[in-house]
Amino acid sequence: MKRIGIIAAAVLVMLAGSAASQGIGSEELELSPDIKVKQLTLNSWLYTCIAKLPEYDKPVSGNGLILVNGTSAVLIDLLWNDEQVKTVADWIAERFKAKIEYAVPTHYHQDSAGGLAAAHQLGAESWALHKTTVKLYDLGGTIPKNSFSGEKTIYCGDLKVELFYPGAGHTDDNIVVWIPNEKVLFAGCLVRPLDATDLGNVSEADLKAYPETLKKIQDRYKDVEIVVPGHGAPEGRILITHTADLVKKQKK
Repeated sequence: MKRIGIIAAAVLVMLAGSAASQGIGSEELELSPDIKVKQLTLNSWLYTCIAKLPEYDKPVSGNGLILVNGTSAVLIDLLWNDEQVKTVADWIAERFKAKIEYAVPTHYHQDSAGGLAAAHQLGAESWALHKTTVKLYDLGGTIPKNSFSGEKTIYCGDLKVELFYPGAGHTDDNIVVWIPNEKVLFAGCLVRPLDATDLGNVSEADLKAYPETLKKIQDRYKDVEIVVPGHGAPEGRILITHTADLVKKQKK
């Protein structure tokens, strides 16, 4: 009986360690009144920023992803403005003694590329889909330093980070970011949270291409454990199927 008790205790310790490494139950940290961060996995943190936009009656929150490995950091999506990105960068430097080496906007909207200029001021290299670069140029916005078509791999320390364009959906330039070691997929505004009852902003959505785009990411990332939407709470692969159902509903 004593041995069984020891084994049971060891299992509980291992489970607790696993939960901690995945960020399960971790508390949100408030960096400022409009920025919160929460650990998702050993090397990834969700950061959520709030902004007041003239077209909406109430403040809007959006998600970004922080990857930290050693003294290297990567920022996926840059919300909503330069001040918020600088606040996040200061926190990364203070907590991890790390510097943002790469910044990746997943599409050209403000909730993705709004703080790109600040990332450049901080010395970060940036990568974006070529279509995103063209759109930002046409709007007179800050231009990413590097662009790609199809897919691109960058590294956060020795952590592999894969950028992939699955096709049009929320916009015709939306990409996803896969971190295989963490089993985290940052899908951005291409996917919707579970509590969403519609697709949100569809002013530039390609409803015809959307289903095939979602199928591509569903087929490509079969071992994903955490899917991070552009807005709302992260979940598992169910966010992809949930968004596909919303697309069907929108097309009726």
